[in-house]
Amino acid sequence: MGAATDLYALGCVLYEMLVGEPPYTGSTPQAILGKIIQGKPVSATEVRQTVPPNVDAVIRKALEKVPADRFRTASEFVAALGEDGFTYGARLRTTSPGTASGRSPSVAPRAWLGDRRTVAILVLGVGMTALAAWGWLRPTQTSEPGVATRTQVSDVNQTNGIAISPNGRWIAASMGSPPTVFVRSASDPTWRQLSSDISFQPEFSPDGQWVAYRTIGGYVKVPVAGGAALPIADASGMSFMHWAANDTIVFTLDGKLYQVGPSGGEAEVLLAVDTLAVAHPFVLPDGRGVVFSTFTAGDPMNGRILVLEAATGDIREVLPSGNDPRYVSTGHLLYGSGDQALMAVPFDLEALETTGQQIPVIPDLRVSNSGIGVFDVTSTGTLIYAVGGEDQSQAGLMWIDMDGAEREIPMSLPPESPRSPRVSPDGSRLAYQSDGHIWLYDLETETNSQLTFVGRNESPMWSADGDYVYFLSEREGTEGLDGFRRATDGATAAEQVWTGSGEVGLTSISPDGRWLVVTVRKGNGAFDLNLALVDLTADPVTVQEYPPPAWGEYEGAISPNGRWMAYTSTEIEGTIQSVFVRGFPEPAGRYRVSQGTNAAEPIWAPTGDALYFADFSAEVMGVDVVSDAPFSFRGPNGLGFPFRFGGNDATNIAFTIHPDGDRFVAIAGSGAGAGDIFLVTDWFEELRERMGGN
Repeated sequence: MGAATDLYALGCVLYEMLVGEPPYTGSTPQAILGKIIQGKPVSATEVRQTVPPNVDAVIRKALEKVPADRFRTASEFVAALGEDGFTYGARLRTTSPGTASGRSPSVAPRAWLGDRRTVAILVLGVGMTALAAWGWLRPTQTSEPGVATRTQVSDVNQTNGIAISPNGRWIAASMGSPPTVFVRSASDPTWRQLSSDISFQPEFSPDGQWVAYRTIGGYVKVPVAGGAALPIADASGMSFMHWAANDTIVFTLDGKLYQVGPSGGEAEVLLAVDTLAVAHPFVLPDGRGVVFSTFTAGDPMNGRILVLEAATGDIREVLPSGNDPRYVSTGHLLYGSGDQALMAVPFDLEALETTGQQIPVIPDLRVSNSGIGVFDVTSTGTLIYAVGGEDQSQAGLMWIDMDGAEREIPMSLPPESPRSPRVSPDGSRLAYQSDGHIWLYDLETETNSQLTFVGRNESPMWSADGDYVYFLSEREGTEGLDGFRRATDGATAAEQVWTGSGEVGLTSISPDGRWLVVTVRKGNGAFDLNLALVDLTADPVTVQEYPPPAWGEYEGAISPNGRWMAYTSTEIEGTIQSVFVRGFPEPAGRYRVSQGTNAAEPIWAPTGDALYFADFSAEVMGVDVVSDAPFSFRGPNGLGFPFRFGGNDATNIAFTIHPDGDRFVAIAGSGAGAGDIFLVTDWFEELRERMGGN
């Protein structure tokens, strides 16, 4: 809290001295603060006509909800009281004399403000009273008032968005694998899981009582205290949302801008222009318009910032480059620049244009690979942001020896980080997905070649002989992700093998080349997944259930002898991931091989005498297969290095094993790791200083 806050208390006391009651009342300090934040501008003349216009203006300026709009010093406060012509903003409409609150005028205007000495005495009395009144209302502060103070919140990896409530009390973050939303108090380091679905982009409601976030199927909201997720809007494609201060929600979908109420319902199209791909919308104060960024498909880091003017519907360019714009009450537009910086520029709300120089204010800000800056800021200047971490957009592939030693695989990558790496049966090449396509990398010549060029393509899987790569593809003529294959020499076009029925990932192929294991989505929950089998020898090729249980099962991996299937399941408590083994192709028997609280991504040793998996709370684990008939094992035992690879989720793998069995290949880094997270109070003071007072 700074000088502006202390002068707020002076305004409250002056109002009460003149009117006879405080401008805001409540049973607790928290209740009063809530009314201050949410209340309408006060006017002493509405309840007492004899209050001089300049005094009313002084009170209204002192009681502004946004600290940047109040007086900065006590001398400014005193000078305004002694200035007959002082005005502030538009005069509020007053009631007729003698009718406000049942009071009648009893003092002539300015009769008690005879000279500046009287003003000084009055302010001194107000100040002494305010100091006493403010003592119980003001939060405990150990830092110098008005000076930005940084506190490290935590070191959280794989953060897919972070938010702070308008009152600064709550923090929400999307993290984990698969990502889900957690909340915690700003003063308590304990995180509490709020969602069970795959969820990211958390954002608080204006009153701080709800957290909205994006799931696979769209946007929902959940009470901060916990409860059922209530739908807001369908948005199954690439989408971004802002819950504005006026309680309106805007979001993007398929490059268009929509508006919907907080209770959901039919969304209204605000902007749909074929030549624009709208992203990162932010509603400006008083509904003046919406600032947003637009970018070329596949390059979210390189965009422009535009504004949609509400009054005219006109669209104009604000900045030629940047992404994720947000306006703050200091009169600045914050936005991301590239993949590692938060910039600020003065912005005129009336003219809807920048008025000064662009300056980096958080040079090492973490930016996600969708262009979202990992930060949030309240209207009173409390900032939360992340720095460091691995840049998912530039993540590469690496070898990891059995002792944990890492070696980078030298390769030039497409713009997007690789996912689902697979080693060819002869160990000479890698197949992986990136930027919506399937790529092949030759380990000997260190060259990349693109295998697919049409549609959206995912989950590469080598054929048993290495001549083909199977993959899922959504393209013209498909109604979702269908099964395709293409010869690895590229001599023939990709051919469709089967019609999809909800497949979202390929995870294994049988040694004889007959069966493919696929993951099928059955709902929007993070773990609403089942295993299914594709019989490549059938005519036509068919997809068979394996069979669907009440819980989630995914990441199926067939053993080298074709007798067993290892897989990840949520059978234990519904959300805890565990690794199991059972018979294949008939699901006989059932053996839980993991013991931790969050284990996944099973991988068989090429010889079949070991099974490896990731324990996300510990390290990479392994069990020794003692007997194959019946199945028995010994362990698990840690391999001595943690699982910290990027790009893993329930439908994509993050690591696999070389056919020699002596090393893993994995996605480098920790996914969308956010590195260190900091909470900054009074950040607006630092912002103004960085901007040179502009």
